[in-house]
Amino acid sequence: MFKKELADVAKQTLFFLAVVLALPAALILLKVSREPYLAVLMPVFQGGLLFWSLFLGASLFGRERRERAMEYALTLPYSRAALLGRLVAARAVVLLALWILSWVAYAGWGSSYSAFPPPALALFYFPLFIISVSLAPLIENFIALCLVSLAAWYVTIPASHLLMLAVVRAKGLYFPWDVAKRIPWRGFDAVPAEFAAVFTIFSLVLPVVPFAAALVLSFRKFDIRPSAAFVKRYLAAFAVLLGGGVLAGFLAASAVTPTSAYRGFYVASGQKIIEFQPYRVNIHRPGGVIPVKHSLSWWRVLEAGPYFYARDEENNLVRLNTEDGTTKMIFRAQKEDRHLWQQWAYGGEIALFSRSASPPPSSLSLVVMDSEAPEGQKPQVIPCRHAFFETEGRLPAVPYLFGAGLRDGRAFWLIGFFARDRGPLRLWENGHVEELFPGESCPVQRVWFVNDMLLRVDKDSLRIYQEAGSGEGYRLVKSIPESFSFSSWDFISRELDPAPVRAVYGKRLDKIARLDLETLELMDIAPLRAAVGALVVAYFPERFYLQETGKEGESTRISAVGEGGMTLLREFKNFDIGKRGYSLDYQPGGIIAIRPNKVEMYAFPDLKELRD
Repeated sequence: MFKKELADVAKQTLFFLAVVLALPAALILLKVSREPYLAVLMPVFQGGLLFWSLFLGASLFGRERRERAMEYALTLPYSRAALLGRLVAARAVVLLALWILSWVAYAGWGSSYSAFPPPALALFYFPLFIISVSLAPLIENFIALCLVSLAAWYVTIPASHLLMLAVVRAKGLYFPWDVAKRIPWRGFDAVPAEFAAVFTIFSLVLPVVPFAAALVLSFRKFDIRPSAAFVKRYLAAFAVLLGGGVLAGFLAASAVTPTSAYRGFYVASGQKIIEFQPYRVNIHRPGGVIPVKHSLSWWRVLEAGPYFYARDEENNLVRLNTEDGTTKMIFRAQKEDRHLWQQWAYGGEIALFSRSASPPPSSLSLVVMDSEAPEGQKPQVIPCRHAFFETEGRLPAVPYLFGAGLRDGRAFWLIGFFARDRGPLRLWENGHVEELFPGESCPVQRVWFVNDMLLRVDKDSLRIYQEAGSGEGYRLVKSIPESFSFSSWDFISRELDPAPVRAVYGKRLDKIARLDLETLELMDIAPLRAAVGALVVAYFPERFYLQETGKEGESTRISAVGEGGMTLLREFKNFDIGKRGYSLDYQPGGIIAIRPNKVEMYAFPDLKELRD
């Protein structure tokens, strides 16, 4: 019986695959889609798998009922359990083979086109099959069975995620998305590693355990047609198993969820530490701790004077006064805002990028607001009128501000991209965008805006540009054909209009060099001592630090760099920055040194160790 059932299911599946392979070609020929064949095939194939898992589960007794052979099947020399096992096993083998095929296709040439990675697909693919198989003995009408199975699947998946959220929040942990406010199968492409086990447990508890176990426990009472006794037995078993499954899943998830609450740290100026915990913030400062009962994000933050700017759970921009712990919302995100990018400060104003879903489609705007403006005052929204931003869907590269200023009474902002094939742009207050280096590519990590000049660091030269005149852009004033580099973290303070500086420092071959911004002369000031590697980290307006990795990566040294040369501030012993688990996080007020199972914080200017 198993072989016959497997052969029938395999024939049906071959027909399904033929339709899946032909449908993308038809969509392309009919000009329904203009994407390449593979870009259409993978979503069609993955969506088809969900449909096919439902079909195979709902058709468990389809052939027997269609041929009126149910009575004959029940008289075969098999127990009810053996009969159910043979029917389900044939379908499960085919479904498993299809899922493995989807994984092979994903790994080979479909990862960039797929709607889901195979593990995520499995969390919906197999539960849908189990639900439809479980309900097949209860409902004879095929269409009704499919609809009820889909409804049960649609309800149990969100319910399982809400239970997962309850576990996480009951333990005082931060969760990266509010599951209660999202469609459950959207936005789950980046589950944190520490929650992977929790996510898996709850994704399988409700959609799998009660349905599968209730069917197994009640099927021995199954007859030609679903009897009242069978249905009653099934529902009773399902109710008991549902409650038990929820309890077991809750206990299991509690056991694997990290027991210590998440803590993130930010070293601010004035020897202050901003500590982020779930649904609250603590400000550690000399003299005590100021608790702030407000949930703020620890990333994409900005410090400007005594204020600290961060996002809340609703993506609104909140200003936190680090002196007294008071908060104020200065920008309320609108529903049509698709993306909001990092905020920057200059001249008492705050700027951030907003990518809207409203017309023109997917356009990018710069939002500028007064940091002291009363709550409710609308900010200035400046659309970026450039073909590069007027794209459907995803922005080709994430924008980054690296300068702001005034020219002939008009405000402008400088925009760079981390993409290597895109040069920087200048955005004027009327929305006009001009290219700074027309026809040339230059990622933002290689451009500095200082003293109204652009310093461009290429692989084998340093080029210096100055404003040519009204409406004429920047012109090259000096090219130094020597290697000179500073780190990619040049915008630590995110102040777009720093005070004029006398010089900047960088690495030239095996020495630290000084570029005089008045004479534009480059000179060496000290040799490097690093045995492995060195990195210059720049802070505006005029602070530079050198990070050197010692012999065989066994230690890391941090030195202050200035006109007098280098001054060693701190040496981290047994700190191999090349090994996993070791890193130095530079922040405006100091450095966070991360070791395996240990976090240390040091404040500028002398790198005195701070205690939270």
